[in-house]
Amino acid sequence: MRNVLVIVAVIGLFVWRGGFLNGTVDESVLAGGGPDECARAEKCLAVYLSPWCPQCRKSGELVQELRARAAISPEFGFKVIVGRDEEDALDRYASRLGGSVYYDYDGEFYRQLGASGVPAWVSWDSEGRILETMSGRPLGAPTHVLVDHMGEELDLTDVL
Repeated sequence: MRNVLVIVAVIGLFVWRGGFLNGTVDESVLAGGGPDECARAEKCLAVYLSPWCPQCRKSGELVQELRARAAISPEFGFKVIVGRDEEDALDRYASRLGGSVYYDYDGEFYRQLGASGVPAWVSWDSEGRILETMSGRPLGAPTHVLVDHMGEELDLTDVL
C-alpha cells in the first residue's frame, strides 16, 4: 500500500508541476531573448544548446537556416535557448550564436522537455502543446535536406 501511495504522490507532483502528463511548455521560465518569433506562429521549433556540447557547436549552420526560414514564414517560429552551464559561459556562447537567444539559467525549461541530451529540439503548437522532441544533431546531408528531415521528424512539414 505504501508503494502505491508513493507512486500516486510522484504522479501528482508531475501533474502539478506541468510534467509529462501535461505535455506543454512554459516559456515564462526563460530569460533574455528579443522579439519572440513564436508568439505569432502556428508552430514553433526551439533548439536547446549548451556551450560544452560538441554537437551543439556544430549546429550553427542548422540554426542559421532555421532562423532564415522563420523570418519569412508567418506560420513558423524558431527559438534558440542556451542552458546547462555557468552564466558567463552561456553569455559568451550566446554572443557567438548571434541573433535572439533565450537563457535557461536554472534548467527549468530543460526539465519540462524531459530531454535526454543536447542539442534538444522541440516543436509545439500555438497553445504550447508539445508536438515532438528530438535529441542530437542530424548528420549526413546538406543543411537544407537536414532541415526538411527535421520538419518531418518534428511534425512541422506544413509550416517549415
